[in-house]
Amino acid sequence: MRALVAVVLLMVWSLPVAAAPPTSSYAVAARAFSRLPISERLKVKVLLTAAGYWPAAADASFSRQFFEATAQYQSDNALPATGAVDEDLRARLFRAGAPLFEMWGFRAIPHPSRGYKIWAPMALGLLAERDKDGLTWRDPAKRVWLTYDYLRDVNLAAAYKSVVDKVIADGGQIVSKVLTEDFFSVSSRSNGLDSFIRCQSDRPGVIWLSLFWLESAADLHLERAATLIAGSLSSSISGAPFVDISQLPSSADLSVGPMATPAPETPQKPRENFSGMGFFVNREGHVVTSAHVVGPCSIIEVAQNGRPGAQAELIAREDATDLALLKTSLKPEGVVNIRSDVRLGEAIEAFAIPLPPVPLNAGGFSFGRITGLSGVAGDDRMLQISTPAQPGDSGGPLFDQSGNVVGVVSAGLGAVKTLVATSGDAPQAANFALKGNLLAGFLDGNHIAFTAALASKEISAPALTAQAQAVSVSVSCR
Repeated sequence: MRALVAVVLLMVWSLPVAAAPPTSSYAVAARAFSRLPISERLKVKVLLTAAGYWPAAADASFSRQFFEATAQYQSDNALPATGAVDEDLRARLFRAGAPLFEMWGFRAIPHPSRGYKIWAPMALGLLAERDKDGLTWRDPAKRVWLTYDYLRDVNLAAAYKSVVDKVIADGGQIVSKVLTEDFFSVSSRSNGLDSFIRCQSDRPGVIWLSLFWLESAADLHLERAATLIAGSLSSSISGAPFVDISQLPSSADLSVGPMATPAPETPQKPRENFSGMGFFVNREGHVVTSAHVVGPCSIIEVAQNGRPGAQAELIAREDATDLALLKTSLKPEGVVNIRSDVRLGEAIEAFAIPLPPVPLNAGGFSFGRITGLSGVAGDDRMLQISTPAQPGDSGGPLFDQSGNVVGVVSAGLGAVKTLVATSGDAPQAANFALKGNLLAGFLDGNHIAFTAALASKEISAPALTAQAQAVSVSVSCR
């Protein structure tokens, strides 16, 4: 009997043992991803988009496509191709993404009328212009432009067909296209120009987002930026979570090795007092002036109509438009209405600072016309004006005959010298002002409330003078 039991046990032990089913790498990766906080899941997808491996909106879900994209990135970067998001992958994506996000310099900017925010790549040197439909950004080199509009009474399906048909009719190539009940997107390439269009339903109209760039600007990787911009729009409209821009990587976040010994500081020559003008754009005490008036300054002071001045805080500046935004404790007597369109030959008035010994905050009017719709060497940011101007007038408001601000006095003698150097001509009474649409775009980009032009009826010169005095300030810097 014992022998029989032994034989049976021996037979059982000698039977081949079935191997345990292998653990699915996809299931492991999915579990690892689900354990991450939602904010980290979104960040990984945004970083993978920046790396060129995830051409879709970032959300918190895990999918076969995301698994394969992750594994492909790992394989291409000498990491184990597990498809799982681990610390090594996140660190590699973070380091790789830093220079791209620094190059793009995204800022969350709302649509003027709808309020939805998109990521705009402002570090590309884009200049904002506001029109009746929304915002347009262009870079001075004309390699990139971005439009963000709200259009009423647009049929989504018909608009999609129109976009696709036009690309084909122009001999272009459709790179990708998607049409759903709520939105469509079309990426295309035609005649040296790449484009991405996303149209999203927002009844009673649509949000229309388009990004165009020259093929020669391939180093900017704007096809990736377009995906991120579209994702920011979708999130803003739907309310779904998205990555906080402050959490995007930059070179400052990366380890830079041993700290170098700082060079000895060179004593700086104290800056002489410098003065210019500015004007109130809202009742909260925000003042716009020219950037060169306030930088570099240790103390900025603003005064109005002979009253005691108050120190102001510089809260934003934009060198591309030479605009600066100040916050003061002063209570404005009035605020400007900003008009974005002007006509050649239109009559305009500048409220300017007289030459000494007239008090700085007394102010005076000069009259003229718009003599050109571009500045030196065709600079389309600027208006050429015939009103007299001097260096202390920089940052002052330029009015139309209805009292709307149509520009910011920006350049006088310096620009004329440049014009003489480039063309050999010395124009009579030539001065320059930044266009009103760029002023509106600057304020929109910094989330500063202002009033668009409402007045269309001309007012008398005395009434215009009183209005100008109510909104204008002197700005001193030391």
